[in-house]
Amino acid sequence: MAGPGHVLLSTVWGYALGRKLVAPRTRVLPYFLAAAVAHALYDALLETGYFDAAHAVDAGLAMAFVVFVRRALRHGAVGSHTDAVPPATARRHFEVGSYLVSAVSALAMLTFGWQLDALAHHAGAGGSRPDVAFLLESGGLVALFAASFWGVAAAMPLDVALDAIGLTYSGVLYRWAEIQGATVELGRGVIGTRSVLVTTSRGPLSLGPASRSTAEALGLSIRQRIGDD
Repeated sequence: MAGPGHVLLSTVWGYALGRKLVAPRTRVLPYFLAAAVAHALYDALLETGYFDAAHAVDAGLAMAFVVFVRRALRHGAVGSHTDAVPPATARRHFEVGSYLVSAVSALAMLTFGWQLDALAHHAGAGGSRPDVAFLLESGGLVALFAASFWGVAAAMPLDVALDAIGLTYSGVLYRWAEIQGATVELGRGVIGTRSVLVTTSRGPLSLGPASRSTAEALGLSIRQRIGDD
């Protein structure tokens, strides 16, 4: 748990560093101090034998990481030496994903991870070699953990940002010249009833899941931007 814990601790102040790109007044020091306090709390709980409480700190950091990812990926292009940064008022956002499915999947992921960790501790304390029952149980928990992780990734609420430069989704910019079309698809987007399938020079891009109104509005906005409506 210590390895992932240190990665998650770094995301707290790492998020603040990235946010300065789009909000220059962001102060990194409070985020850094929050990470330091969480690290100190984690170490103190381990040293005093409160292992479950220490793991709860890791779980809280994991949930915070999901929130940071969601916030960090909602921005459009921040510009470069060849592009002027569009003003925030000129950028339109369309929210896709499912808060409910993503939250349930995240909680399931934490639960199965916790059970897997407890199983490993129990096996280690017993001092016996792993048997078939252990392999089946641990393998099942790993499969459930992976399925929960997939649910988080598939349903995480993210924004599709449209501005003068192009379409930005999940941190990736697609310039308008790269986009050939957009259609609303039923039963696509992994979870949900609709998504928007965008044809680009880099291959198909699925934006979803989304409600019917959001999918139709997003598809129409993309087609208007590329002059295909």
